[in-house]
Amino acid sequence: MRKPSAGLFYFSILISLVLLFPSHLLSQGYFGTMSGILTDSSGALIQGAKVTLSDEQKGYQFAATSDTNGRYLFVSIPPGTYSVSAEAPGKPTLR
Repeated sequence: MRKPSAGLFYFSILISLVLLFPSHLLSQGYFGTMSGILTDSSGALIQGAKVTLSDEQKGYQFAATSDTNGRYLFVSIPPGTYSVSAEAPGKPTLR
């Protein structure tokens, strides 16, 4: 009797995975990303600010902090209508 080849074994596993998990292969993410850069009225970068992203319809809130380049990033945000605000020590609230 002949021993099956390794290639046939791996091919069988691949076919099994494709047949067992088709929804995972074709699924799409249901989220987005939002980013920005904070500057003051003179154009200077604002670092260390607390940035809040608020969903206006569902009430969700997400928080981030601006980095040394004034950048902030929100990831895995569900679709919706959002408003953003920022607070930094010694600066008025930005909306």
